[in-house]
Amino acid sequence: MKTLIQLSVLAIMTLGLSSCDPFEGILKTKNTFTVVSTEKQSNCGYDGNTYGCEQKVNVRIPVGDQNAKLDFVGRDQIQITTNINGRKTYINMALPRNLNVPDNGAFEISARDLGQSFSAKGGSATNVSDSQPYRGYEQCTYTRYVVECNVVNNQQVCREVPRTVYGQQYVEYFNRVTTKNLNVNFVDTTTVLATFNGSRSSSQKIYQMKNQCF
Repeated sequence: MKTLIQLSVLAIMTLGLSSCDPFEGILKTKNTFTVVSTEKQSNCGYDGNTYGCEQKVNVRIPVGDQNAKLDFVGRDQIQITTNINGRKTYINMALPRNLNVPDNGAFEISARDLGQSFSAKGGSATNVSDSQPYRGYEQCTYTRYVVECNVVNNQQVCREVPRTVYGQQYVEYFNRVTTKNLNVNFVDTTTVLATFNGSRSSSQKIYQMKNQCF
């Protein structure tokens, strides 16, 4: 599980996923196994000073198929959200440094690097597709300065102030959809404990021409 999280985070970083959208997919557990999760505690301190602290918690993953969501919540941490025994469960794991997951290709992470009792083996793939080009008009805005006068201390004071003007502009663009796919096998020596298959898609409007807004 942790492996999956780490792989997902790495995939997000390596594949250029800068948004907070998670990988969504299915975690298929073939053999029950335990993942070490890091949980933040709010009431932990020293000499009466309260500050945030962390503790390690063992989370047991039962056999079965579960929906799973993998969030990249930092450069060194992943959060997995899934249902275990009917309850929504959050699993937080730290990512090993210098871990590299290619855009397209296989990868392997040892149990030692994961800080778990299992290793991770899998593959990633990135697919990019472009829509047909679009040509037409879109709404737009631009700033126009107007002179505004007011009486201050019996004197007229004038100044230029910005005004937002709504208009239209001719554009040419196409939509680019990028889909990141991630497959991970969690392996204890030679036994496959679980597999995860997930994906994440993002869309970008790419302009080829923008005329003046009027």
